[in-house]
Amino acid sequence: MLEWHDIKQTPEEPPKQLTNHWADFGEDMPCIPNGGIGIKNKNLYDHFRTQFLLNFKATVSKADTTQGTSTEYAFARDVLLKDEDETKPEIFKCLSSPYFLGGPDVADRSWTEIGQHLRFNSRIEGMVDDILDKLIGSVPSVPSSSLEGEVKPTTRRHPEFIVIHLRRGDIVTKCKPGVPESKCIVQIEQIAEKVDEIEKQRRIKALSADLGNNSAKEGSDFTKKQVLERLPVLVTTNEKRPEELAKLEKLGWIMLDHGDVEYDAQGQVKESKTTKLGTFSALGPFWPPMLDAVLLTRGDYLIGMRNSRMSQLAVQRGAAWHGHTTTLM
Repeated sequence: MLEWHDIKQTPEEPPKQLTNHWADFGEDMPCIPNGGIGIKNKNLYDHFRTQFLLNFKATVSKADTTQGTSTEYAFARDVLLKDEDETKPEIFKCLSSPYFLGGPDVADRSWTEIGQHLRFNSRIEGMVDDILDKLIGSVPSVPSSSLEGEVKPTTRRHPEFIVIHLRRGDIVTKCKPGVPESKCIVQIEQIAEKVDEIEKQRRIKALSADLGNNSAKEGSDFTKKQVLERLPVLVTTNEKRPEELAKLEKLGWIMLDHGDVEYDAQGQVKESKTTKLGTFSALGPFWPPMLDAVLLTRGDYLIGMRNSRMSQLAVQRGAAWHGHTTTLM
């Protein structure tokens, strides 16, 4: 893995508004695109590209009859491998959006051979540790002797918790024509039922388990903690509608809020229903979703949305890396 600044120098005076004027600091990059986007898309992906300080100038490959829109892995591979024009070596071949690619075993292989081995670095895991310390507290570290035969954890220990990835916003564009939003998007009430189901299964498991040494050491307090106390529920979401946010508040769930602390005219901190983490202003727009992605892997129980790729990845990571219980709704 390479840091982007090792490849592309950032301007000495970057734009003050992070979402504007990136093209002014970019350099032209001629590119033969392939991978499902094509050359005509001028919306979301072009917006992201300029933030890498590259102004893509797309050219259709002579071998590509799809105008760069093919999602067949074999077709994209053949186009990318074919020598296009030896007189123009400055032309790059680009996989413009490779997660659209499909074919026999492509998805399984991309995860088993590559995806599961791409771990978050210690810096960003530590930042998520700090967030969890602030929101739900920490627990004492496990003595090293009890970790014999296990991989030493690279993260701090925290109480068990449930985490929910509630994808909203542009997700409504995936609703089929004529289908109301309430029928194609998982409702908060349904998610609350799933949380209750998780709690029920926890209690059944705790009541039927042989408490062994734990019972002897902690007696009835251990049983009470395992059976009666509900787990904290953390929510990462792009939901903006007040009526939906009010539902989450009523449930007592903890919202991930990367905004800043606000002050009134007297300089006093305004009361907030969420803990302001200040991520966006301190680190920029890329960090809030990145930290959310890491945090989703850390929940002992993860509830994600079936039509969200971020949820799908989080489910794979949480199960493979930590053995957590995951579900897609």
